[in-house]
Amino acid sequence: MNIRPPTADPFSVAVGFLVGGASAVVLPELPLGALETHGAGMAVLAGLAVWTLLEQLPRTVDRAVEARLYRLVGALALLLLAVTLGDDLVGRTVVPPSLTLPAVGLVLLGLVVVEAGKRRLIRIVMRRETVDLRLTLVESARRLFVLSAGSSLVGVGIARLTAGEAVGLPTLVGAVVGTTIGLTVVDNRRVDIAVLDRGLVIEPRRRIGTTLVPWARVRRVTVRDGTLRIDRGLPWPTRYECDLSQVDDADRVVDAVRRRRRAV
Repeated sequence: MNIRPPTADPFSVAVGFLVGGASAVVLPELPLGALETHGAGMAVLAGLAVWTLLEQLPRTVDRAVEARLYRLVGALALLLLAVTLGDDLVGRTVVPPSLTLPAVGLVLLGLVVVEAGKRRLIRIVMRRETVDLRLTLVESARRLFVLSAGSSLVGVGIARLTAGEAVGLPTLVGAVVGTTIGLTVVDNRRVDIAVLDRGLVIEPRRRIGTTLVPWARVRRVTVRDGTLRIDRGLPWPTRYECDLSQVDDADRVVDAVRRRRRAV
């Protein structure tokens, strides 16, 4: 087998970083004297080895991504987060204090792997399917605020619990105010949408969160007052809107979206 030089594929790189990070946390805890001295170097080698290996097996990796195995990484990351926060909840030490921050770092790396896996899945799907239509829509301001504020509250709450601090009213107010300022200063409501056989590829322009939404999770496609509305269901129940007066051949656009959704 010819060795392929590793590329900067986000998914392979993210998995390599996760393995390297996990090795850097676990190896020094093992009862092997050599690891105390060379643990960091071995962790780097482990990450590089995994990254290089994944680059040699692109089809195998694609099949694993299509099977959405990266979600297992996300589930393990959330489990690790629950265990890390469990110290305060159950009143006993589950994760040693010295490993709390490294554990949170691994959780973040796990979430990066999930995001990179979603993006790789989208690239695979778009290589295989014909893109019927591309549109630029605007996400509902009210729904975006509610969802963003909720995400911010969860994130701030987890951060404070990890640091052993209480989550009080000032923290909650600060998260909501910060979300309001962020959404006001930065216009991040615009999203690019590609219409495929199996669903919608939604790519926000100024934030992360590119995703493939199956047609089964598209609740409604309606036209009201010259505006196309696409309602997305759980776990991100929002609405995307498009002013049809700014679109060439609006009837064809609406028909393409409705036809694909009815075909499911």
